[in-house]
Amino acid sequence: MSWRYSSEANTNEDRVEIYDLIVDVISVSGKPLRTREIEEEIRRTRGLSRALQIFDVDPIIRVARGLWGINDRDISIKRFQQPEFIEAVYAKLHARGNGVHLSEASELIAENQISQWALFSLCKTDPRFSTDIGQNLYLVEWGGSRRKPMSRVMKEVLENAGRGLSLDDIYYETGLELGRPVDCRRISVMLSGIGATFNSTLGTWSISELEEELDQL
Repeated sequence: MSWRYSSEANTNEDRVEIYDLIVDVISVSGKPLRTREIEEEIRRTRGLSRALQIFDVDPIIRVARGLWGINDRDISIKRFQQPEFIEAVYAKLHARGNGVHLSEASELIAENQISQWALFSLCKTDPRFSTDIGQNLYLVEWGGSRRKPMSRVMKEVLENAGRGLSLDDIYYETGLELGRPVDCRRISVMLSGIGATFNSTLGTWSISELEEELDQL
């Protein structure tokens, strides 16, 4: 099971009940709902106070960021079409040889066919697919996405530069190495986490010598 309602759902029965409640809430609405809307309804009917965590386990489909729907009802690819659709995605991903990031979903499907979030949700109904924390869709047979985490790429960019880099330079070089656009705001947040230090005089980021020495131990 992949759904839970924080620490208040301590048994398998609780988790199943909460999952069923989520499905019921979205189903009765007749349309996709935002996380906040689902939370409010669950709180009203069950009286739970902690933040709700929703996972796209069939029939729940992530239609867009923070928007949840029901498989078949809320997406254009109907259930009877999904086996053929998923098989085509499998073939493209297998030929590519590595994972596809959420932002690269257009490489697997026609433009405006379904959202990238719905694509990932649909593929995860097939045990041959999985996703990782970096938002990459990949084939389970690979054992991983075969894509470097963005944090590692950022660190390599800074280490290979041999000098401090501006945020714009890090943004450009990281995107170049990953082969896809990156979120500049996310880079800003992650810099301290990879051991980078900021030089306020020069306006640049670099990996400290101490951090490099620790990596070599």
